[in-house]
Amino acid sequence: MDSDSSSSPATESRHTTLPRGEACLVCRRRKLRCDAVRPACGTCSRSGKASECEYADTRFLTTIRGLEEQVEALQTRIRELEAAGLHAGMSAVPMLPVARLDAFLPPALYGQQTPSTSALPNVSPELLSVFGDQHTSEPLPSDLGLHTSLAPSTINRLIDIFLPHAPQFGLPSGTTADTILVMSSAVMEATFAIACHFAPPAFAYLRAFERPFAQRAEAALPHATVLQSIQAHALLAMHSYVVARTMDGHRHAGAAARLAIALNLHALLPHDTSERIETWWMVYRLDRAWNAVLHLPQSLPADNAITTSFLAGQTGSIPPGVQHLAVAPAYGVDELAETKESFLTKALAIHACAQPLLQTLSSGTPLSDDLWPRMFDLVGALGRLASALQAVPQFASARIIVHSCLACIHHHLGSRDPANAAAKVVATTLGNIPEEEYPLVHPMVAFYVREVQKCMGAAETPSPIHRELAMLGLALQRLVTSFPYATS
Repeated sequence: MDSDSSSSPATESRHTTLPRGEACLVCRRRKLRCDAVRPACGTCSRSGKASECEYADTRFLTTIRGLEEQVEALQTRIRELEAAGLHAGMSAVPMLPVARLDAFLPPALYGQQTPSTSALPNVSPELLSVFGDQHTSEPLPSDLGLHTSLAPSTINRLIDIFLPHAPQFGLPSGTTADTILVMSSAVMEATFAIACHFAPPAFAYLRAFERPFAQRAEAALPHATVLQSIQAHALLAMHSYVVARTMDGHRHAGAAARLAIALNLHALLPHDTSERIETWWMVYRLDRAWNAVLHLPQSLPADNAITTSFLAGQTGSIPPGVQHLAVAPAYGVDELAETKESFLTKALAIHACAQPLLQTLSSGTPLSDDLWPRMFDLVGALGRLASALQAVPQFASARIIVHSCLACIHHHLGSRDPANAAAKVVATTLGNIPEEEYPLVHPMVAFYVREVQKCMGAAETPSPIHRELAMLGLALQRLVTSFPYATS
């Protein structure tokens, strides 16, 4: 008998490359080879960590079984108290009905039929819809549940959908499929909610699970570290704002801001970890962008109190911070050091400063004498950013934000030619974005395009930039498909 035919299945499995997502979570975190044997893989068994070995599709079972053990212990204690009460001549304590926790799990985990609606105690219709109510016209996939993990194929699909949106929503630049798999449940479930929102037509059924995933993420927040909680709150806030759930967005954004300040992320030293630095700017952009357009007070400190620096770019230079954005002549911009993230951050920061003045001008109220110097500084800062962005036309979101702000300011000040020129840059930049890439721009772009179209479209009839305005209208139609908040 030759040696190949005598090799054992275990030997073969060790040399077989597992499909992505099938290795146990312990081996993924430790970056070790895994044979995916269940209930405990060979690597964990050999290292004495068999009790810690768990997989993506069973990661909640340990917690659930622990809760069931606690319930069983409580029931035993109640029986003991009943017996003691009867011996003392007391009436028996009535037993409270306790639902089996596996009633909330899909049948694949317990080898049983999914319980009927009547068997689920006090479950809202919203939760029942996640399990695929048999009375719905379009059955939902059985491998998606509310309190359980997903099949590896579903996890991989959601990650593949989300990954292109990771920079857009501010996650650290090194985010990959592997890093998402080992993130806290709160962050991972939040990315899944975002993935469901952006699900392509071929996976349109995933959109029904957008809200349940957000609820799962929120439920997992108490088990995350402070930094992971900040990231999860920021993701949930951005997602809520995008889908026009403003109150939820404000709640999560406020929580992210409070935790970031408590962790002193606004005053980090340059040698601090990149994850902490990028998490700070994730929260900063969220605060400056959405509070400005919603006319809410900013939750974070003023720019001159923020000392955290940006990460160095490809040149190795660190972009200037946000302390001197309104200070001439450089306005806190260094073309040779700026990165895509620093450009976007500064564009949103300057607009946040300009928004109250724009609101005053749009109401027809003249600026008071003490506000004019501030307006000149803001126009100078926007012009400086616009000039620097000419060399990097691929930074479309920052370019659109800056020129949209300039167009609206010049329009309200009665400077028609500069306003038209800025609006043309916005339209040209949008025209250079392929239609399939519109969902990847920063979500605030939809707001700025709408504002330019609103103020410039009502200026003159016919307008000297009527073609550009028509292009803005088409772009807005595409944008609201991905960012429905812009329709409100």
